[in-house]
Order: sequence, then structure tokens, then C-alpha cells
Amino acid sequence: MASKRRRNKVKFKWNRYLVILIVAIVALITATIILSIPSEAKRNLNKWNEAISAYNSENSTSYSTITSENVFTEIDESSYKKEIKKVKSLAKSSGYTYFWYGSLSNGDYLEQLSAINTLAKDYEIDHVYLLYATYVTEAEADEETDTAEYKKTVDSYEDILNADKDADVEDVDLTSYPALLVYKDSKLIFNSQGGSDEYSWPIYIQKAFSFEMVEKANEN
Repeated sequence: MASKRRRNKVKFKWNRYLVILIVAIVALITATIILSIPSEAKRNLNKWNEAISAYNSENSTSYSTITSENVFTEIDESSYKKEIKKVKSLAKSSGYTYFWYGSLSNGDYLEQLSAINTLAKDYEIDHVYLLYATYVTEAEADEETDTAEYKKTVDSYEDILNADKDADVEDVDLTSYPALLVYKDSKLIFNSQGGSDEYSWPIYIQKAFSFEMVEKANEN
């Protein structure tokens, strides 16, 4: 009769070294996943530069792309009305607040991004907010700009932006873009839409940023 062999069963035992090893592996995997996800700043930078590169390719232009050392902050809201209200909320902070209004599909808007970034840094301006003409461009694409609802909505958004503005400053016209807007303590003090046709964008940009520089010079 053949003898039966008894299997040696080794009972699995947890110990602190094994737990530490597993925790370390999980932490390493988690860190790798997190690091592989681009930051919001990186995603925005990629979006801006992809828009510039695509426009250059399609129109044989050579507009400069943006570096990671930039002053731009994108206003990110769930709806366009909230986005407009966010402008006034940001402008309420003491000091000067700058907004570059337009569309990433517009050549002038894309072309001036690099110039605005360079001059803002030269003028020691930390933030320029990018405000997109989302509602207007979507209505233009759908050919709905002649509807009463569209006009009423645009008027209501413009009322928000134009509240408490300087009397000699042109009203913001959301149907006209790009536009460079400057607020001082929630009051609109500069709107490039009211400039002379003889002015070029470099002049508009320099004039917009000069308010803060003049004030700093007077303080000294």
C-alpha cells in the first residue's frame, strides 16, 4: 500500500514589515498617477499654445507661443453668466485688474497673448485674466445673433461689466473682440474698444498697463 504524503501547509502571517512594504508600494503607485496628471496651469498652457500653433498652421502666420512663465489666469466657470460675474468679483479687489477678452480662434487675440505677457512682466503685473467670448462666438456659429433673446442676454452681461465705470470710458461691447479691459477698485477705467483706429495693439497694451506704473511712480 502506497504511503500518503502529508502536505506541509505554511500559514500566512502578517507582519509589520510586509504592511510597510505594501503601503509603500501603494503610495508609490498613487504618486506616479498623480504626477502623470498635468496641473491646471500646464493644461491651460497646452491649450493656448495648441490654439496658436493650429492658427499658425492654417493661416501661414508665426505668432509666438506662451512660456510657462506667464501672467495669464483663465476664468473658469460653469456658465457664461457666472464668468461675467466673476469679472466684477475679481475687479472688486483693491488695485488694478486686467482682462483680455476674446476667443482662442481669433487671430488678433492669439497674436497679442505673447506681447501682453511680455509687457505685463516688464511692468511687474502679476495677473492678466483671460475672458472668453463664449456666449457670443457660440451664437455666431449657430447664426442666432439676430434673436431677441440673444440681444437681451448680451445687454444684461454688458450691464454687469459697465456698472460703475468712468464716464469717459467706452461701454464694453461683448460682440466686439478682442478687447483689453482694465478695472480699478471694481470701476472700468480703460477699454481698448474706445480707442482711435489709428492706434495699434502695442499702443493699446502699453496704455492699459501704464495706469499702474504712473500710480507707482507718483507714490515714490
